[in-house]
Amino acid sequence: MTGDKGMAVMELQCPNRHIVGRIIKHSVGSPLLLDMPKRLREDWKQVSERPMLTTHCEVCKRAVSKATDTLKERVDCLIDDEWEHKNQYVLPFLITSEDWAQTAYTAPRAV
Repeated sequence: MTGDKGMAVMELQCPNRHIVGRIIKHSVGSPLLLDMPKRLREDWKQVSERPMLTTHCEVCKRAVSKATDTLKERVDCLIDDEWEHKNQYVLPFLITSEDWAQTAYTAPRAV
């Protein structure tokens, strides 16, 4: 990569490493964009108003989510890096009521 600050592409992945979106900054002065599959690109200003960034992994058929502020901090570090312009960030799966029911612990009965 060249020694330029201000450019960044952060791939957002599910825990199984499938790409679920990207946060992009093309150049110094350009807006920060959220690029999600099968959706129009959104300006980060609209995204930052939400407390959580939530999307769906088409391969795993599960929702993933992370605090918007956490993602912004990570992409800001990438933007400020003079040499690194591309990185990945893994978003955890959302725990659903079905997941919870499958992992619920049942204490053994006393004999």
